[in-house]
Amino acid sequence: MDKAKKYEAGSLVNLDIKEDEINFLEMQETIRKTHARKRDGTKYSAGDACCRASTGCHFCLATSKSCEFERFDVGVALYFRYIKYLILFFFLYTLLNIPSIYFSVKVAQEYENRSYDYKSLLFYTTLGSLGKGRASCGLANLNSNNIVQFSCPVRDSVIDSYSTLEWGVSLDSGTEGLTCDLYSLFSWDPTGCKNANTTAIQNEYSKCWGKKSCSFNVTEDMWDTSSCPGIRSSQLYFNAYCTGGTVQLPGGKRILLTTATFVISCCDAALSVFFLWMIISLSISEDKAIRNLRKKSLTSGIFTVEVMNLPRKANAEELRGALWDHFEKAVNARNAKPGDFIEVVDVQFAQTHTLMVKEEQLGTLTKKRKGLLRKFVTKFSAEKDIESLDTAAVFPIAEKNKKARPMAKKVEKLNKRIEKTRNKIEHEKKFPSKKILSAFITFEKILARNRALVNLSSSPFEQCCYRCCCCCYSESFQIFKGKFLKVREAPDAQNVLWQNLSISTLSKVLRRLLSFSITVILWVATFVVIILIKHEQEKLGDNVRPTIDCSGFSATAAQVAADAALGSAAKGYVECYCRDNTLSKVNQVFNVNGSQEKLCQQWLTNKSLVMGLPFVIAFGIVFINIILKKVYELLSSFEGHRNVTKALSSKIIKIFVSQFLNTGLLLLVISARFTSKSPTSLLSGQFDDMNPTWYYAVGATLLLTMLINVFSFPITVLVFTAIKSLLRCCDRSCRKDPQKTKKKSQKSYINLYTGPEFGLDFRYAQVLTLIFICMFYGSGLPLLYFFTFVQLIILYWIDKCFFLRINRLPRGYDEFLAKTVRSIMYYIIILHLAISVWNFGNDKIFENSGVLNSVLKYKTFIDYVNYGTMVSSGGRQYYIEKWIRSRIFRDQTIIPTVLLFLFALVLILKFFFQHITKRLIRMCCAKHDKGVVSGSLESISYYDVMNRAEIRAEQELLNEAINETTDPLLKKKLENKQTRLRSIEERIFSTNEDENPFLKFIGIFSYDIRHNPIYKNKFGLDMKSISRSGPRSPTAMPRTPTININRM
Repeated sequence: MDKAKKYEAGSLVNLDIKEDEINFLEMQETIRKTHARKRDGTKYSAGDACCRASTGCHFCLATSKSCEFERFDVGVALYFRYIKYLILFFFLYTLLNIPSIYFSVKVAQEYENRSYDYKSLLFYTTLGSLGKGRASCGLANLNSNNIVQFSCPVRDSVIDSYSTLEWGVSLDSGTEGLTCDLYSLFSWDPTGCKNANTTAIQNEYSKCWGKKSCSFNVTEDMWDTSSCPGIRSSQLYFNAYCTGGTVQLPGGKRILLTTATFVISCCDAALSVFFLWMIISLSISEDKAIRNLRKKSLTSGIFTVEVMNLPRKANAEELRGALWDHFEKAVNARNAKPGDFIEVVDVQFAQTHTLMVKEEQLGTLTKKRKGLLRKFVTKFSAEKDIESLDTAAVFPIAEKNKKARPMAKKVEKLNKRIEKTRNKIEHEKKFPSKKILSAFITFEKILARNRALVNLSSSPFEQCCYRCCCCCYSESFQIFKGKFLKVREAPDAQNVLWQNLSISTLSKVLRRLLSFSITVILWVATFVVIILIKHEQEKLGDNVRPTIDCSGFSATAAQVAADAALGSAAKGYVECYCRDNTLSKVNQVFNVNGSQEKLCQQWLTNKSLVMGLPFVIAFGIVFINIILKKVYELLSSFEGHRNVTKALSSKIIKIFVSQFLNTGLLLLVISARFTSKSPTSLLSGQFDDMNPTWYYAVGATLLLTMLINVFSFPITVLVFTAIKSLLRCCDRSCRKDPQKTKKKSQKSYINLYTGPEFGLDFRYAQVLTLIFICMFYGSGLPLLYFFTFVQLIILYWIDKCFFLRINRLPRGYDEFLAKTVRSIMYYIIILHLAISVWNFGNDKIFENSGVLNSVLKYKTFIDYVNYGTMVSSGGRQYYIEKWIRSRIFRDQTIIPTVLLFLFALVLILKFFFQHITKRLIRMCCAKHDKGVVSGSLESISYYDVMNRAEIRAEQELLNEAINETTDPLLKKKLENKQTRLRSIEERIFSTNEDENPFLKFIGIFSYDIRHNPIYKNKFGLDMKSISRSGPRSPTAMPRTPTININRM
């Protein structure tokens, strides 16, 4: 530690410090540069992170003009304002769902038999609670108990004459104390006796119409006993529906449930309108915020334009100098005063993809050789002088020491591969396979950049005119060496994916089609795998789940064997017999159909699997999500996006859809019945509709899951933070000395004491999944809006505190991520309204009345199930059509239906006609102001924003460029820039002036790829050791055989 040199404020990290030495000051400097700090350079306190640091907000189609987060990143500032905006509106949505929760709970309070377990309490807040009191059911038997007592549990309700009686053969003869809302659909067979006398059943049922309760007498003349010989011994299931129920208001007055349902439907429709307004107002506010932030956020992009359509065959140095001179003349052509001359700061080229790949290979090989040489020095070098060792010195040492020869041979192989790769790079430089793709031209002032965007932009119409009569454009600055320049807004330097710039449009289309295909396959595959695992879990559960009450039940071994011989029809005597004193009965042998089986041992195995499988599934889903996240990251990189934010947007969509499928739709699909086969088949769940039973079994489970997520997220974050703090404490041996460490390398030392990067991609995907699940199920599960509101608040405060105090600053996101997320949110409205129409049209929960009830005399779909065998194919189509109409044309569904079609039409017009119109305008109009930054920033000089470290780093590269450049025009431009940088540096040191905290580059200040830390690491670039000819690019690598281990 005593060898480490002290750093001055704003100075570069000392490159002379050896890599194997642990440097506390370097680690502190790295933390200062990569973590959020105040304007004065101090760390944010807990009070600053919680209260004093403002993130800004959107309100009333406007946005706050200033906030603390605008210094860091445009994308980060927009993210926090987006979360705050969602919190505000989800509070409003929670208020709009108070009537729904109130009516559901109030109806549940009037039930005769209420439960107070957690699942029942959650169920009482759902719309299924309204339907629980609508049904009355019972079992009957022709031999003994042939009377079914129908009774409407809700106050003032009577048996409905419009709804059809449901009946069938019970599949569960052992059930006692039947409750309609918990009775599974597969517990009775609607086609158990196809030749029922429907007239007799209807006549008997008509006696109950309009009554609060009645006795339904089941007689033999209702059934054809000759075709159904087992009907006498079967349990028969009957279910009737009630109507006219009332619910009490807070003042004591009672209203009809149909009126309460209509109020709930109107509140849900108002919520949909407010959600659309939220997206529209968010769009307007974010656009204003982007303009305000761009006026204050100083990035390299607001000084730079990207120029395309350059000459195909041109020397790189000559082209660079000519472009430098051309754009200086273009932006200064209309200057009134000679002293107002604005310079071009830099010109950088985008090179070919082949060259970038070879550069990355060379960097990987170089770093690999460096590590190998370091090991060689540690083991076999007597002097231990890493600075003086080169590859030539390895072989004399290996000749004297036989143990060093294997490692020396590896060094020799790496040297050959490095030399071969360098030769390929030199060949690509001399004979490039593709042209120079584009140029990034950085101006001294934003004013010049604005002039270039406005005056040098050209439309396809202008380019066509130039090709037809080029004489009209002979003096135009839009023409450069016979080419019509394409000038557009440049992405920020840290946002450019240089290796993807040379990928052709056709290649990108093919790559994205392949990526989309693989993504869909992964979605389907993971979804099916999880469904299969859940299905197997249910099958195992059926093997150990008895159909009788085991309390007080005793069975002999013979009864257990006889029951096990029934197979799928067994009542579960094995469970009742084996669960007491299990260990003593494990090896007991039972005679089942002549074979000797250890039933208790089989039961114990299945029981253990049933209890352990949920944990395996949970860890498996977490592992699958981690793997999918990595795969989606690779696929997004493979798609060939030009910008980092576009690649991250693709990743957001993939992660979001995957999470929504695996969490939001999984329970729905598993519980849904898609076939008419037995319940043991894969696609035959328990429910063909969202009836009250679905809300109890699935809806309450989903509510519980979302409630757990509200608290599991902060707990998980805090646990991982505590683990990181514990590791740091162990590294210091839990001492207060901050410089004490057990780490052996500077890289691991820095990684331990720096936080994880604040990734917006995963956070946006998480928020989208949360909103989609809430809006998808929210019409039937109104409590989800409150859970989402609370989770958004927790997410906001945790992210804010972690960003300011723990996480590393992100790589530099622009507004593209926010726009992508905003465009996805439009689809939520369509999904929400479609599910709302489906939920409110469910006749098992809601009855219809009013105007539409007198017009539509409809039957329910369950009627088709009961009488489907008597309907012809043509009649079936007509029946289903009537059933669909019965969902839509109801009092409570007519408003959501109208909104659904209206919003769908609006979205079609927006996403198709609006985009086409914009493209036509861009094709015809040459002048545009897209990307123009106006205001007081126009007069700020690029050099005034650079700090000491940036000036020194640029000077080191500039000195090499001047010495190696052969083009006189380019050399003159570089020398002028060098003079300007020296004058600024002298002024800073002479006046002892530090960097202006209010003028600071966000992200990377230059488009020279060697200033980008990601590419420096990829290509093994070193600021001092690189020698280069031609324009600044990663193609310049040193050819000297001497290996400087510390700086390579």
